[in-house]
Amino acid sequence: MRIGIQLTKNPGKYKTLLSVLKSELYTTNGLEFIHILTDEDLAHILSNLDILTTYHINKISFACATDRLKWIHFGVAGLENNLFSELLKSKTIITNASGIHADPVSEFVIAAILYFSKRFKDSQKFMQTTTWKQWEVAKQMIQLKGKTLGIIGFGSLGKAIAKKAKAFDMKVIATRRLQKKVEHKKTVDELIPVSNLSHLLKNSDFIVIACPLTPLTKCMISKKEFSQMKSSAF
Repeated sequence: MRIGIQLTKNPGKYKTLLSVLKSELYTTNGLEFIHILTDEDLAHILSNLDILTTYHINKISFACATDRLKWIHFGVAGLENNLFSELLKSKTIITNASGIHADPVSEFVIAAILYFSKRFKDSQKFMQTTTWKQWEVAKQMIQLKGKTLGIIGFGSLGKAIAKKAKAFDMKVIATRRLQKKVEHKKTVDELIPVSNLSHLLKNSDFIVIACPLTPLTKCMISKKEFSQMKSSAF
């Protein structure tokens, strides 16, 4: 079985990656790993691969694939730039690194909420102008306790954001496309279908889009949706 790896051009990083990969396998007997450096190399070798792991594949390269290619694993969470019709219509299995960015992105979301609610921008101005009017800023600060965070998309990222928001005693409303029979009482107060998006928009003080970009979610927030939000919402 031939496995193509197009994740790094750095020989040292590839060696480390391959070492970690082999350590997770029960056996490497019968496996051949090929380091792919460029898209041109990929197009040349793709017809002889059984498995490919990469960040991106274009139509030109994929046109060189044969029925031998059974599986493509993308080392990214978002696949919007890889889902062209030829790939979707093929029998090749497609997987991605879902949830890989849940921790860093959820931390960034909380940082952004704090930046706006605690008026960090005004504090930065004080430093630049050497003036300190802390009481004026304090009157405009928002206490997060009891405020509502609306999360559109309750996958790995949405759950990570909700968990961190609960540490600030925030109320969490989240939408989920597939309503699985799973309880999330510790991290979400209301888990609703996407069809009830207006409820989330009308009742949230902060709104985060945490769903993947797909034909179903593209342009889901427009002027109509903005008009349903609180005038004070972020």
